[in-house]
Amino acid sequence: MTNSRGLLILVIVLLAATMCTGQRKQVPLDRWDTVITVPYGLLIVGIVLLLLAVIYTYTGKVWARSCWVYRAKEPKWFWWQIALYCLTGVGLIGAFLYKVYGPSN
Repeated sequence: MTNSRGLLILVIVLLAATMCTGQRKQVPLDRWDTVITVPYGLLIVGIVLLLLAVIYTYTGKVWARSCWVYRAKEPKWFWWQIALYCLTGVGLIGAFLYKVYGPSN
């Protein structure tokens, strides 16, 4: 149930990101690569991971190891997962910035 909820949230974020670009035309589902290119996909996923880290920190539970890990019961694993979400999000945003504004550009 929670995996489908996470997938639904990701689809909503991706659709909102494409709507914010000002494009109003219909895009076939097999041509998503024309709407979201690789660098911007990295940015979107990085922001989503950072937002999930903030939400999970606020709620005190994180989805890991195919179950919920609670801050009160297992603080070591909880903060480890929060750190992984944050570092992965920052790394993806850094990869986006490197690809867009890197030395080759």
